Amino acid sequence: METPIQHRSDLPKDHWQENDPKDVAIKVSTDPCVFNHFPGFPQFVRNIKPFSPQQSYVRSMFATGHGYPMYDAVTVARIPDDYKAVRGISIGDVGVLSHEGEFLFAFNIFLPSDHPYNKGRPPESFSPLEPLEESEIQTVDEYFPRGAVVTSKGIKVIRHSENPLHLSFRSSERIGGLLVLPEGATRQDASTERIHKYVARHAHDWAYFFAQLRWFPSTNGSTYVVTGVDKASDCSTMAFQVQPNTSPKIMARYEKKALRASDGLSAARNAIKRGVTTPPSLSLCVFLRGIRIGVRRTEWIENTERPRNPEFTTPYTELYLPPSWVAVARAKLALRLGIRDRPIFTYFAVSSISRF
Repeated sequence: METPIQHRSDLPKDHWQENDPKDVAIKVSTDPCVFNHFPGFPQFVRNIKPFSPQQSYVRSMFATGHGYPMYDAVTVARIPDDYKAVRGISIGDVGVLSHEGEFLFAFNIFLPSDHPYNKGRPPESFSPLEPLEESEIQTVDEYFPRGAVVTSKGIKVIRHSENPLHLSFRSSERIGGLLVLPEGATRQDASTERIHKYVARHAHDWAYFFAQLRWFPSTNGSTYVVTGVDKASDCSTMAFQVQPNTSPKIMARYEKKALRASDGLSAARNAIKRGVTTPPSLSLCVFLRGIRIGVRRTEWIENTERPRNPEFTTPYTELYLPPSWVAVARAKLALRLGIRDRPIFTYFAVSSISRF
């Protein structure tokens, strides 16, 4: 199958660095073991908890470079039925990325306050942004071709047949995830310059607004504005995280339009249930790209209340930044000399508005 190619000039600026002089074409391969990584996706780090399919999926699939991976391709927020069944997560949606890797829809920046999707949901100061022109949206139909598979590293894929689609998967990795797209997926990205200026004006208000919500106590950095989506009419996802005392022998099969794990260690999810006859629509969002909002630590502490839930007593998210080799060398030398003081470097940095 021929592989589609996107040139750098066709991609949103979020996907490449402006000071990079190289005009490199980026190939989107259907090979499940090929990483199509776009630079500029900062990794947010959270504490590791017992196995959660959503968390493991996000952690392992994030490195494929397509954006924020969605284990559950629909929002879990209470919203009119036609949003989930027909429209789905779309450009301009504002919400919260939960600690479980879900997108909780709140409102859309291009819709008025009294729209059925927005009614009673935005902040009181909300005023919509003028809708995007067609020229501001880039759409690539079948960006992922029919039968495409996206996996984290170390997963072997065997294709038994294409029609009907029959696949098997094996891995000895301890954490991983995979995505099956029987009908492929379409990519949409919006020009972010106008959106970014609009978000910059409202970022602080929105961050504090979501922090005070009682329906979901959001952490700093979890407010998210969608500027790009990969949408499908059907998809299946799987995630696994193997404990150190367990042998990682991951096995799964996709056949008869369903993904099933047979190893007792993995969790598989099929967006379309067997027997459903509803006509398919491009409402399932498998990857998000957008603007993530965070404020400085001092501002966050001064402007947000301490939530009642102990899990959110320190509702602040920071960026992971590996220390320099010099700092690491000094720390190792100190340990060899018997100096047990805490290393002087930190692995984290304060986050602000970031795009990925």
